[in-house]
Amino acid sequence: EIKELYQEYLEMEKLNDEREYTMKSVQSVLAEMGYKVSKLPFRTVENAKAPLYMEFDIPEGEGVRLGFGMDRGILAEVFHPENRETNREKFEEQEKRWCSDIKKIGAKLKDKGIVFEKKWTRHFTDAEIERIITEPQVTDETKKEEEYRRRMIQGQRRIQR
Repeated sequence: EIKELYQEYLEMEKLNDEREYTMKSVQSVLAEMGYKVSKLPFRTVENAKAPLYMEFDIPEGEGVRLGFGMDRGILAEVFHPENRETNREKFEEQEKRWCSDIKKIGAKLKDKGIVFEKKWTRHFTDAEIERIITEPQVTDETKKEEEYRRRMIQGQRRIQR
């Protein structure tokens, strides 16, 4: 059982290394395209498996928040920074710019050995706008991770008793 847990730990470390590489690659590509980092990696919850988020300023406007998950997924969300003037038309324009930039980002990431496919969309003012860059596929690795989480929770319950 210890050997299994160690193997699962090694797999999690590998996923974390992949996430770090993806984050650095995306940051590099966005910098080439004129995006500036406004917030370095942070978590919204203290958990090693929680997504790491970074925020970037979209040139001439809004911001984009990227979440990098341990599942190889990347969530992208355009947002309006609090310290900037509110202008709905400009926001929509910036959101559309981000969506068109995703294609360029994808091509540049492919040169770095990272391939993604867009899976989800969302609706904004009746126009379909891409929101999610990647979505993980359920694999045996995902099932192993879920089993690992279940065992860890059971182990914590035993320790508390």
